[in-house]
Amino acid sequence: MTGLCVVDEQGQRLFCSEKSGTAAVMALSETAGSSSAGRLSFAFENEAYLADYRELLLRPRFGVRGWTIVASRLETDVFAPIAAFNSTFVPVAGLGLLIAALLSVT
Repeated sequence: MTGLCVVDEQGQRLFCSEKSGTAAVMALSETAGSSSAGRLSFAFENEAYLADYRELLLRPRFGVRGWTIVASRLETDVFAPIAAFNSTFVPVAGLGLLIAALLSVT
C-alpha cells in the first residue's frame, strides 16, 4: 500500500514502484528545496496522497550528494485507522460508563 520512489541528486526519477511516483517526484521538486527530509501532499488521478521523503546519505562513502527516498500513500489509507477508532470509541466508552454505574448501584 506504500509506494516508493528513488530520486537522484538532480531530481531525476531512478525508480518508482507505483504510477503515482511521478506526481510525488514533481511535488518533491516543487516543495523540497534544500531540505533533506520532510513531508508533502500531492494529488494524482483525483486522489489525495501523503508522502514522506528523506535523503539517503551517500557522501561519506561514495562522494555524491545522495539520493532521496519518497514513500507515498493514499490519504484515505493513512486516516482509516483513525476513523475506525472513532467509530468504536464512543460505544465502548458508553458501555464502560454503564458497567461502572451498574456496579456502583449494586
